[in-house]
Amino acid sequence: MAKGYRSGGVDFDDLFDPDVIGDGPAVPNLRSGGAPLRYAALKYGQKRADVGYRQDGVDVSSLWAAKGTAVYKLSFDGISVSASNQAKTNSGGTTTATALLWMHANGTWEARRSATGGGNNSNVVTASGTWIDPGAGAAEYQVLFEQVSGTPVSGLGLYDFTASRAASLSVSVRSQSSDYDEVGATVKATLRRNGRDIRTAVFGLSASAAGWV
Repeated sequence: MAKGYRSGGVDFDDLFDPDVIGDGPAVPNLRSGGAPLRYAALKYGQKRADVGYRQDGVDVSSLWAAKGTAVYKLSFDGISVSASNQAKTNSGGTTTATALLWMHANGTWEARRSATGGGNNSNVVTASGTWIDPGAGAAEYQVLFEQVSGTPVSGLGLYDFTASRAASLSVSVRSQSSDYDEVGATVKATLRRNGRDIRTAVFGLSASAAGWV
C-alpha cells in the first residue's frame, strides 16, 4: 500500500523493501496511518540514492534497504546435522549413516540423521522449523542448494516445491570389517520468491560409520 511519500515521483513502497523481520528502523517524523514509517534495515540489503527525506540529519536511504535488495536468514542458518552408525557385533552387509536437511513443500524444514544397516535402523529429527512466509504458497518459491566446501553433497541444484527437497551427505563401510570413514560438508541454501533471492542459510552436514571388527 502506497505510503504517500515520494522521491522522483516514486512512492517509498517502490523504493525500499518491506520490514519482514520487524527490526527495521522507524522514522518518527514520517508517518503513514498514524504510525512511523518503517522499512527493512539497511544491513539486510543495499543503499539506494538519497531520497531527500532526513531523520536526525541523515537521509533515510541510509537507514533502509533499497527495493529488491534485502536478503534475510533462514531459521536453520548455522546449524550442523551430524549422523553416525557403529555396526553391531556379527552384523553383515553395509553400515550407513546419513545427515539431511529437508525443506518440505508444506513450508516446514527438518534436520534429520539416519543410521541403516549394521544391525541399526534409525531416522531421527534433530531440529525443525518453518521456511515459508505467512499466507504464501509454496509455488511462489524455489530453493538453490550449493556446495560451499567439503565432501560432495547429494541434492545440489535449483528446485521448485512441487515436492519436498533435501541436501544430504552419506557414508558407508562394510559392517564385518575394521573400517571407519567420516565425511563432512558445508552447504548454502538460497530461498527465492517470485525469482528474487530473499533468504539464505549456511549449514553443516557430517556423517561417520564404523565396522565392528
